[in-house]
Amino acid sequence: MVASEHLYDGNPSELKFVSMVDGEFGETIFQDRGYDFTGSVIRDPGTRNIVGLDFHRATPAQVWFDSGYEALQQMFEQNFPQRVVRMVSISDDTTVFVLSVSSDRHPTSYFLVDLKAKSIGPLKDSRPWLDPERLNAMNIIKFKTTEGRQLDAYFTLPQGASKKNPAPLIVLPHGGPASHDTPGFDWMAQYFANRGYVVFQWDFLKMHADVTAATKTALKTGLVDPERVAIMGGSFGAYLALSGAVHEPELYSCIVGLAGVYDWVEVMNDSRYSQYVSGELGFL
Repeated sequence: MVASEHLYDGNPSELKFVSMVDGEFGETIFQDRGYDFTGSVIRDPGTRNIVGLDFHRATPAQVWFDSGYEALQQMFEQNFPQRVVRMVSISDDTTVFVLSVSSDRHPTSYFLVDLKAKSIGPLKDSRPWLDPERLNAMNIIKFKTTEGRQLDAYFTLPQGASKKNPAPLIVLPHGGPASHDTPGFDWMAQYFANRGYVVFQWDFLKMHADVTAATKTALKTGLVDPERVAIMGGSFGAYLALSGAVHEPELYSCIVGLAGVYDWVEVMNDSRYSQYVSGELGFL
């Protein structure tokens, strides 16, 4: 069994083997220099050996331990430049693959690859009604927390936004709190950007001070109207939105909370029972 271990010692979390007998962690499989491991292992369907990892840095990333799979990944990516290509299903003889292909302006599409037939063709588009030319690019910017750590944020600009024509901003803190946003197609970001809003999201575990630091970094670009800044989130993100209203009333003109976490005593009492469903404490 494998699991991610985080010792909260300032270093990114490691992916390790763990004993199913006593729960003790064993050999480290992988540790990134700058990012916690949040992803999954990829196994060869025949041998069940771990051949690679699928996880997120500032952008989605794949790490391969097997040179054959690494060569296949490079070949597949050549067919879809500037998109994220993942092997989501592999036949037992590793000759037929289902690929997911996506980007910030291209919702996920699925393709079937047959190495024996030397063919590749479309299977299904997840949102065929969307025109990529009408969608907006998601940009990555860096900001520092109050502790001096550098984190990533995702900045989706509407068409026509400029320093001469700054747009209103919607800050979208994620739920979790241990979840994180990732670059790629995001229907909510595209919805608001299509209606003239700058959309600001970010990666990794954040609390109120980090949300404030990220928002102020966005304001420094000059592309945002400082008089029209809103913050909206769901679950733990709603708690952060309301924290913004309490602690930074001069920063936000509008606050929206969706299915928010507001009563922490009730949350902790309820979370005791989630371990019997999910095997872990917490469900936010």
